[in-house]
Amino acid sequence: MQDDYRGEARRVIKDSHWTFWKILPLVLVVLAVMVVLGWALQAAGIIDMNIQREVTQQSQQYTESQQARLQNLYTEYTSLQTAAATARANNQDEVLQAVEAQQMALIAQMRRITTNIPSSEVPEEVRTLLDRAR
Repeated sequence: MQDDYRGEARRVIKDSHWTFWKILPLVLVVLAVMVVLGWALQAAGIIDMNIQREVTQQSQQYTESQQARLQNLYTEYTSLQTAAATARANNQDEVLQAVEAQQMALIAQMRRITTNIPSSEVPEEVRTLLDRAR
């Protein structure tokens, strides 16, 4: 019984090794064909993710939602300006540093959003703030 088990185990190991080396080249060929086909379709212009991205970005609904988001971030930024002035008046340096860090994070977030919509659609006060922050 034990010898049968060991014999079968050796056969399985040998067969699985053989199977692996027979299937691996097939998998590599299929993968190579898929990569070449994808490259050819992209080169021919059939697959173009940039077009889909531009259509989404230029849609009016997307632009309006990003404008509202920018407005909310701007409102949050201005409320932090009040907090910064209070901290500055009370000589609370740690609070002031924290508020300024939050403001910088908001500016970075606004910059990211403005890259996704046409510059003519960016609210004027946000554009002014980002120009001053450079």
